[in-house]
Amino acid sequence: MRLKAAFLSVLISLSLCGCGVYKEADMQYTVAALGFEGGSTVSVYAEIITVNPESTKQETGNLLASSQGETVKEAISSLKHSLSKPLFFSHCGLICLGESLKENRIKEILDYCYENDEINHSVYFISSDNTEELLSLSSQSEMATGYDIMGVIRQAAKAECVDYNNRYYEIEAVRQGVQDIFSLPIFKVQDGSPLLNGIRIYTNCEKTVDLTNEETYSYYLLRDLTKKGSIITDGKTVKITSKDDDFEVSLDEKLHISLETEIGFKGNEEFISTVQKQSEELIKKSIYIYKTDIFGFGARIHKRNEKLWNKIGENYSEFYLNSDISFKLTGRN
Repeated sequence: MRLKAAFLSVLISLSLCGCGVYKEADMQYTVAALGFEGGSTVSVYAEIITVNPESTKQETGNLLASSQGETVKEAISSLKHSLSKPLFFSHCGLICLGESLKENRIKEILDYCYENDEINHSVYFISSDNTEELLSLSSQSEMATGYDIMGVIRQAAKAECVDYNNRYYEIEAVRQGVQDIFSLPIFKVQDGSPLLNGIRIYTNCEKTVDLTNEETYSYYLLRDLTKKGSIITDGKTVKITSKDDDFEVSLDEKLHISLETEIGFKGNEEFISTVQKQSEELIKKSIYIYKTDIFGFGARIHKRNEKLWNKIGENYSEFYLNSDISFKLTGRN
């Protein structure tokens, strides 16, 4: 927040000093967030911060600009040409992927981010069922809704003891083909404010499944993306103090995966049984409903047992759908 305030102060200071650099600031629209929707054509939405350089006060405003194109580049180009001032992307903190986007479009967006030197590779990615409505909200911080959502993500990660891994550099591996799974926080609009509403899992940049806030911790536990901290479950606070994993895999007529996890915690005694049940249900759904490894077990096998992976890697999906997976969670209170 200090950085954003400092950034606006610099813009305003430049406007007041009357120096040559002031003109550059005056001629730019600062993009706080980008959003994408579409199928055969792509729609782009830009939440823009405007600064009044002629005012002696820190007067800022926001506008939501939009455009369409056959490709992401065309949509962005059309957006730029529809505005009276150039777009300044280096302070874009958020990119929202709409539910309607298909695999090829998402890869196209990731390519655009990679090729655009102005877009910071630490930008947050989220998903929403209504990108336009979300980015058109009035900012609670009087700065930008995109920045508000960034704050919500940071607070939620602390409260839920999870690593969302939803920054661009963290999902860039998908674009490069190094991994095939990532997940993004889902945001919806409720009572005029952005609300975190679970996570959306993508496999090969294709939407696979949405999980609720209640399922989030169990999912990230299976993905080995949890951390120490406090989590609220069933209205009660649980403090996570430690976590140890034992991941084993073997192959005979089928693939056998065994994951045993011990959590050190303080608080609600029912926490362990709740997470155990949710985790078992997610594993079953991944095999019989989603029909894909949404936990990255394959990546773990590849990393830990290259000899076995050489046997199953080419047909891993088939092996996974016929696998025997066991998960055991124990708690140390």
